[in-house]
Amino acid sequence: MRISLITPTLNAATYLEEALSSVREQQVAVEHVAVDGGSTDGTLELLHESGARVISEPDSGLYDAINKGVGLSTGDVVGFLNADDLLPAGALSAIVDGFAAHTNAQMVCGGWEVFRDTAAGIETIVKVHDRGAKTLREQDIIHGAPILNARFFRRSFLDRVGPFDTRWRRCADADLLLRVLHLGPERATVEPVVYRSRAHPGSLTFRGGIEIELTEEKLALCTTRLAETTGDPPLHARYRRWHSWEAAYMAWRRVRGGRALEGARELGVGVKVDPALPVVVAVQVAQHLRMRAQHR
Repeated sequence: MRISLITPTLNAATYLEEALSSVREQQVAVEHVAVDGGSTDGTLELLHESGARVISEPDSGLYDAINKGVGLSTGDVVGFLNADDLLPAGALSAIVDGFAAHTNAQMVCGGWEVFRDTAAGIETIVKVHDRGAKTLREQDIIHGAPILNARFFRRSFLDRVGPFDTRWRRCADADLLLRVLHLGPERATVEPVVYRSRAHPGSLTFRGGIEIELTEEKLALCTTRLAETTGDPPLHARYRRWHSWEAAYMAWRRVRGGRALEGARELGVGVKVDPALPVVVAVQVAQHLRMRAQHR
């Protein structure tokens, strides 16, 4: 079994060497495909020295780059590695063993760890996600962390799911996972942590201050998907529940920011989409609180 790892890059030299080294240290056959958007900071030199297959050309963003990488890769299993993150030693061996032990599995998941480098250069563990990374539940996708990169997919299944939707610059990963969940893949888990995310100020994953923009994009995504999924009632219902959560969250943010009238309008739009929004959101809040308690 051969694993294809897809890494999108753009001026990522600060942390890239560590990511590349973590791939080289894996003890299984890896096809590493790096898709660069036109770096000028030494990223391309590092990629070429690593032996990765490198494509460098303009793209329309992160998910366009990943789609290109998936299309060019040839492995039986596909995974994703961000340029500022790491694979723990033995991670890919665990994934290969997981697929070997569960021959019908279309997805194998492991643990996910978040770490940060202190000012003194000492690495500290911020959080370890085990349950959320090894399960795939609607509530994890809608109001939890999607945890895409701790999941590895058989290519044949990923082809069925389809590419990342490049209309969405920030939340295409959650959209893809909701489509994965809808197809009901056979999945298996492995015990160890298989992915390590670095928390730092420039990280797209952990950057703060974009909650309103992110919620606006999620609302636009759900509205678009609701129009596109009318012929698939179960999938349509998933996007409706997602829309309800984001509408309620946006209303709460507006009220919290002293803009109660705008909050009421946001909530009104949400209720028009789903009259059951209050009940749906109450259930989701209860789920969210349970998830937070489990992940402490």
